[in-house]
Amino acid sequence: MINCQQARPWLDRLAAGATEDAPASLAAHCAACPQCSAELARIRQWKTSLRRAVAAQPIPTGLETRLRARLRQPASHSWWAQPQWQAVAAAFALLMLSAAAWLALYRPARAQLAATLGIGRHDHVHCTLERQKPPFGALQRPLPPSHAAIVPAAQRAMPPAFALAESHTCRVQGRAFTHLVFSDGSHRVSFIVTAKRQAETLPRAWLLAKMKADGIAVYQDTAEGLQTAAIETPHSLGFVVSDLGERENLRLMAAVASAIQTHAR
Repeated sequence: MINCQQARPWLDRLAAGATEDAPASLAAHCAACPQCSAELARIRQWKTSLRRAVAAQPIPTGLETRLRARLRQPASHSWWAQPQWQAVAAAFALLMLSAAAWLALYRPARAQLAATLGIGRHDHVHCTLERQKPPFGALQRPLPPSHAAIVPAAQRAMPPAFALAESHTCRVQGRAFTHLVFSDGSHRVSFIVTAKRQAETLPRAWLLAKMKADGIAVYQDTAEGLQTAAIETPHSLGFVVSDLGERENLRLMAAVASAIQTHAR
């Protein structure tokens, strides 16, 4: 059975019914996993809404009649033979080719982004929402010396109502994380750092980045009701995960991005 991180890049294709080369256990995982099932339902709903919006656009009155009349005209008098229309058609064809090329790049990059953001989000969910023992707030452990230098930047960034509830290193799905959790009693915010594995990287498609902080590209998306922002260094991935708004989550990442880049080795 595949896990959530392996399933996420396939959800868009599963929603579209294009599963010829998908993992054999993908459908079974989505049926058993509440998070992936909810994300799949959200993607399907988005696709359905998009199709309905397109179908709802009315066809201009008389368009079919005018097109048929044009097509019956001799070639020498056809609108197609006029240079200005040929130029328009050529420009339109170029636009369609450019759009197709962009989609060919965008879709894999979007799946790559979702999979990478899922690394930090899953650790946040495990440590702050799902973990039973020890109870939340009971882990105050020494951090690696380089990562401990990130703590002051995170403390300065947090609003006054938030206090440091946990600082620990953890292992989720065989992966080691440094994890800071701030809480105001109602909301929890995670600052997470983990070493990159081979070939792990955020997408280079610049349109997917939400902003730059001190020259560092910041990526963010919403899933499972959580905002997840991420940056990468040559050796590490850094995340801020919260149930706060997108703007606040981005602000927090912008405040610690430089510290993560400097100290996460």
